[in-house]
Amino acid sequence: MLPLQAVLLGIELIARYDTLERQIALAVTNVVGTGLLIFIGSRFIRAGSRLPAAVSWLAVAAIWFDAAGNFAHLYANIAWWDKLAHVVGTAAVAGAVWLSFKLFLENRRLSLPAFHHWLYAVSVAMLLAGLYEVSEYVGDWLFDTVRVTDLYDTADDLLWNFLAAAGAAWYFAARFQKPFPKLPTTDT
Repeated sequence: MLPLQAVLLGIELIARYDTLERQIALAVTNVVGTGLLIFIGSRFIRAGSRLPAAVSWLAVAAIWFDAAGNFAHLYANIAWWDKLAHVVGTAAVAGAVWLSFKLFLENRRLSLPAFHHWLYAVSVAMLLAGLYEVSEYVGDWLFDTVRVTDLYDTADDLLWNFLAAAGAAWYFAARFQKPFPKLPTTDT
């Protein structure tokens, strides 16, 4: 997946599709998202397990959907494109949070009621989604951009973020109830 993100970063930095500020913001989204994915994956490897591929693919898809929305002006031309990007991105975040918290609990031999675990994943995902929405306002205020398109844009984005976070946390809770399998070791 790293080569995919490297190709995208090259396109983001070389192609002239928007203002320089927007291009830099899109490249930062790619680098930060990919960096966090690598960091979380390394924590799983350190714990002797592996980050499920579903989270990685969701994260990569979200970054590419966001980029395509900017490159091809899909945000402006397809009404549901923004919703798609928010759903996939928040699903990736909620999945990563749910799985990371599960790994944390397993390593410390702690337990938590399933609803509390789900609520934690949804809450963290929504906190990050809210911060992303604030970044849209700040970006529009500091630079000559129009990321917040109308009065209801933020409320609509947060609704789709919540539905995605709730659904993804439920999916990962149902799919990964058992302890993570340990990677084979070469120790003798």
